[in-house]
Amino acid sequence: MKQIIISATAFVLLASCTRIDAGYEGILIKQYGSEKGIQDVSLVTGRVWYNPWTENVEQYATFIQTVDYEAFNVNAKDGSEFIVDPTLSFNIVPGNSPKIFSKYRKDLE
Repeated sequence: MKQIIISATAFVLLASCTRIDAGYEGILIKQYGSEKGIQDVSLVTGRVWYNPWTENVEQYATFIQTVDYEAFNVNAKDGSEFIVDPTLSFNIVPGNSPKIFSKYRKDLE
């Protein structure tokens, strides 16, 4: 009986934490209660404790990300043709990930 209680306690403790990697920021989302929804406080890198039955933790990258789009042709007004090869580099300012998640509800990748 004692072994079952110790095993159950260890399982609950292991299920109640997650790790936020370096270069990422965590968002705590409460599923139930009067304060349900996205919390304004962003979680920092490292181990984070939460209640897995009533809360979720999402991660957003705060490092610089680069998106390289395919090249395409553009015709100018005078009939000349240009090849455009766009590349976009962006990052999320640390602390703004809860706002971005509440607006778009998904990762930017």
